[in-house]
Amino acid sequence: MIMLDLIRKLKFARLKPEERYLIGYLQKTKEYNNGDSILYQHNKELIFKYEIERKRLIIILNSQIFHILQFRFRLNYDNIIILFKEVFEKYYNIKPEFFEYNYI
Repeated sequence: MIMLDLIRKLKFARLKPEERYLIGYLQKTKEYNNGDSILYQHNKELIFKYEIERKRLIIILNSQIFHILQFRFRLNYDNIIILFKEVFEKYYNIKPEFFEYNYI
């Protein structure tokens, strides 16, 4: 058990800073499943939504996490989308086929 925890910590430490930040942020989100989609919220702010049947991930562009990734880590829109896609595929087993950007 202790060895598995050590391996997880080492893997986490080897991630890029923006990956560590996003994963840490996502661990604080609340997930709501309303049947046809899964909503992810942080402090009552909708961050993104995954439409199950359409396999579409809708990222809210004016969310706090998007701005942090854009300005603190100096990522452009395309790099942020790639980061979201990689994290969702690897850690959440969600493989979105389509991405959509949306403003609330």
